[in-house]
Amino acid sequence: VRRIIDRYVAPTIERIAPQPAGETVDVEIGSDSDALAQLVVVDRNGRDVIAARTISLRAGNKNLSSSNKYSVDVSDLPTGMYLILVKTERMVASSPMIVIH
Repeated sequence: VRRIIDRYVAPTIERIAPQPAGETVDVEIGSDSDALAQLVVVDRNGRDVIAARTISLRAGNKNLSSSNKYSVDVSDLPTGMYLILVKTERMVASSPMIVIH
C-alpha cells in the first residue's frame, strides 16, 4: 500500500521595503518548496487594487536570495494602508503595506 502525503507550499513574506512606500516596493518571499504563486495587493476592504500576477517561488529562501524578490509599482495607489498577499494553491501569506505620496 502506497500512501500519498499532501504537501502544501507555505509562503512567507519576509520583507517589504521601503516602508512606507512611495513609487515602488520590493517584496521578499520565503518558500518551503518550489511553486507558482499569485502576488496581489488589496485595499482595506479586500478589493484587488493591483491585479494578481503569477510568480515563481524557489525553495529555501531563508537567506533572502534575490530569486524571490519582486518589485511592485504602487505609484498609482492613493495614500493609505494595503495588504500584500502571496497565494499558493491552498495557503495565503499577507503583510501590511503603507503607501504615502
